[in-house]
Amino acid sequence: MSNQRELQVFLDQMRVAMQVDFVGVAQNVALSGMPKDIRWVAVSGNLGEDYQTIRLRIGHGIAGLVWRTGRTICENNIQSQPGRLIDYPIARVEKLDQVIAYPLLIHQQVKAVLLIGNRTGNFETSNRSLPYMGQLEQSIEYNEVKKWVAGR
Repeated sequence: MSNQRELQVFLDQMRVAMQVDFVGVAQNVALSGMPKDIRWVAVSGNLGEDYQTIRLRIGHGIAGLVWRTGRTICENNIQSQPGRLIDYPIARVEKLDQVIAYPLLIHQQVKAVLLIGNRTGNFETSNRSLPYMGQLEQSIEYNEVKKWVAGR
């Protein structure tokens, strides 16, 4: 993917194909040599523009935790956990109850985070989406987003 518009179209298609409510990519937008400033650079299925105000550091927010650990994080029933709503601002502003966040690695370094989420954490949605998400690293979607991230 060569530009922001292509990524946006791709995320829209991914969200529809996976039958989920939200898909987003968080990336470091800081200049080289400056502390990391992780922002949601492209999203699909958003409720508004509040996601644009979220600024994260390494280890903070779901994207920051994935960035620090380099591991996938899956959370359920977020809306019923006030502490999680504070910890995960993207879940709070987008009213996401179920999320899975993947690190997008280039040369064994996290370059971005791909987040997939649902606003209703019903069992049927979880069973339909999470197995597919678990295989995302092997899928075309992951590789296409990874190519876009590498090109930035």
